[in-house]
Amino acid sequence: MTEDLYLTLTDVAEVLGCDISAVTTLITTGHLDAIQRRGWRVSHAALARFISRSQRDAFELGLSMAPADDFALLRPAKDDGVNGG
Repeated sequence: MTEDLYLTLTDVAEVLGCDISAVTTLITTGHLDAIQRRGWRVSHAALARFISRSQRDAFELGLSMAPADDFALLRPAKDDGVNGG
């Protein structure tokens, strides 16, 4: 049950659109909170905080970031009858 509260680095990389080594760097440099439990794990809350901070920082720098559904990739895909899913 508690495993559902934590994401693997692969999951986090997919959400952030980067590779696993970038996620590891974010963790080891203290930018993304994580725990070590059978490898690194990131809580949904920690990822949400990181994304929120990143969006705020981008806004303050004048960068344009379209609002996004940050957790769309964390939800199970709907079965739309396409691609067997």
